[in-house]
Amino acid sequence: MTLRLLNTALTTLLVSCATGGGVIPNGGGNAEGGSGAAAGEGGQGGLPSVGGQGGGPEGGQPAVGGQGGGPSCDEDPCKLVAPQCGCPSGEKCTLDAAGERACGPSGTAAFNAECGATDCVEGAICLGEASVGYCAPFCAADADCDGTNICAVKLGDGNGGTIPNVSMCSSSCNLASAAGCPTGLGCILAREDAGAERFFTMCFAAGTATSGSCANNPGICAPGYGCYNDGTGDKCFQNCNVASPQCNTGTCGPIQDELMQQVTVNGFSLGACL
Repeated sequence: MTLRLLNTALTTLLVSCATGGGVIPNGGGNAEGGSGAAAGEGGQGGLPSVGGQGGGPEGGQPAVGGQGGGPSCDEDPCKLVAPQCGCPSGEKCTLDAAGERACGPSGTAAFNAECGATDCVEGAICLGEASVGYCAPFCAADADCDGTNICAVKLGDGNGGTIPNVSMCSSSCNLASAAGCPTGLGCILAREDAGAERFFTMCFAAGTATSGSCANNPGICAPGYGCYNDGTGDKCFQNCNVASPQCNTGTCGPIQDELMQQVTVNGFSLGACL
């Protein structure tokens, strides 16, 4: 049996951000069709936006700092992507509770490091759940991201849309083990909705379920698990790499896209334990 990516819109779990609005994997949605899925209709992959409820490390924050006030900058009031400009020494350009650019205290946590609300260095913002997050880098192009990461993640505005002119780098994490993400977050698959329509991974809120239905709440799947359709419904299955399969139970079967092609990202040939 070969599992397929989901094509229906699903409801999401929490992923907090600066505005409390959620994370959107660049319109195309979570190509797993599962853990941390989406609200609304979408393009390829069918799961466009990942909504959120606020309350995370940067969620629900009051406005930070003033609007600009630092050295001259070609972006108003300040530039999010490192190297930044427009903020006084010791402050960084970030997003306030309304999703507007503003200057706030600069932290010391590096890109992709674990973080609290204001821990990240300039050029990044803390995304995750209320108790755990990671410093997601702002980006304008793939070149702003480390390694195999791409500039593909959008932040939700809390109203079903995205914050304009703001993008984040993906996360190089392991879909089977969630390695590369802080403990408590899962690693999910997402996809661009334009251009090359590349698959990418990102750290995301996760639940604890290792089996059973995920149709009404795909975010219940535990780290290392995804929500896939087996022909009878949407269920949580353990992720595995078909090139080097390791399953707690069952065998590793391939996951295919809508063209019936093997889904591969960062050298990981995605499968599920059946």
